[in-house]
Amino acid sequence: MSTLELLHCVPIPAGDHNDVFDRQSIRMVILHNIIIRGINSVLHYSGQVEPGTSSYKSFLTYTNEVLVYLHKHHQFEEERYFPFLESHLGAGTMSGNVEEHEAFKAPLAAFETLLNDLRSDKATWNVETFRTSVYDFANLLKGHLSEEIDTIRPAVLKAKITREQLDAFEYETKKYFIANTSLIRDPQFLFINGDGVNGAWFPPMPGPISFVSKAVLWHLHSDWWRFGSCDKNMHVKPEFAAYEPLVNLHKHHLLEEERYFPFLESYLGAGTMSGNLEEHEAFREPLALFETLLSDLRSDKATWDVETFRRSIHNFANLLKVHLSGEIDSIRPAILKAKITREQLEAFEIELKKYFASSSSLFKDPQLLFVNGDGVNGAWFPPVPGPISFIIKTLLWYPHSDWWQFGCCDRNMQIKPEFAAYEPAKEQ
Repeated sequence: MSTLELLHCVPIPAGDHNDVFDRQSIRMVILHNIIIRGINSVLHYSGQVEPGTSSYKSFLTYTNEVLVYLHKHHQFEEERYFPFLESHLGAGTMSGNVEEHEAFKAPLAAFETLLNDLRSDKATWNVETFRTSVYDFANLLKGHLSEEIDTIRPAVLKAKITREQLDAFEYETKKYFIANTSLIRDPQFLFINGDGVNGAWFPPMPGPISFVSKAVLWHLHSDWWRFGSCDKNMHVKPEFAAYEPLVNLHKHHLLEEERYFPFLESYLGAGTMSGNLEEHEAFREPLALFETLLSDLRSDKATWDVETFRRSIHNFANLLKVHLSGEIDSIRPAILKAKITREQLEAFEIELKKYFASSSSLFKDPQLLFVNGDGVNGAWFPPVPGPISFIIKTLLWYPHSDWWQFGCCDRNMQIKPEFAAYEPAKEQ
């Protein structure tokens, strides 16, 4: 059997899903990653089924559910979402997305034909043929699922669409999905391919209905749902964990690109942050290569070699370090004071605080900041209330204490001796 190649999920955009503008790209990535997890689960479990068994039939039916969801998603985009966006952004602004849909339509149709033939016993099962047919459309689809997000970034939408117009469309969309959802199939599929880390709020379903979907209606097709990438509580299975969205370094730069830089440019002038964006692009490719290596190591596709690992880090980190130093000059106090009032900056700080409060995981985010923080120059950061800090460092530390042991500091941001020589000196 050939080497199994799974797809990486799309990085989660920065923002607050409670904000209707931010929600568009965040939710779209969550929906796209559901598709990716569905494809990954089909690829993975295709190597574990045998023709003539009940699990084989269930697997093929589950695979069909992946395709049903994919078609429903793109049908909604083409018939409702894209026309709404073009009515405000301009005719043809979504044509690139529609063209990308067309690009994978033929290989997707070929896979559907194969699947239907397998389900009706017209075709003989061959795992290599099956996986090749999946890859034929999935590799094209993956590029589209990543690229489409740029067309619905908050800045793009805010330029032409009012909050009231977007809220009204959201209301119509909610009614549409309520009317077109099957409670014995749709929520279950979303749960087993969902994102309990970055998208625990999706699907937005009342608690009692969620309970019935998982406790009662689940059992009608539980033989299908066991093939998902997650359990019913959206906890990703270990075999798929390496392909989940990487968020920490990406979260920082996405926040800059989608919220901080646009805010600054709205006062300092268009293009004033373009140098920083160009520096982001400079290390993007070597960073992506390191991410691929890391994912391959986590999934046992690559063999550990410390020199290869370190070299891959240096390839992006040397470029990144220059950017991390150089960027500071673009936000010096004198630059900001020249164009931005204290009140304007404080208002933005309030919005940032709300964003971080709504998008942080208490099981992961503060712990990472503590074990790599600065107890000498930045003991005030992260700005976490004392009681919450205590809970994080005691009760919530232990679920992943095996991770945090590798930080540069202890949980109290005291630098370990082996890293002390590299700590910052004060600027003169």
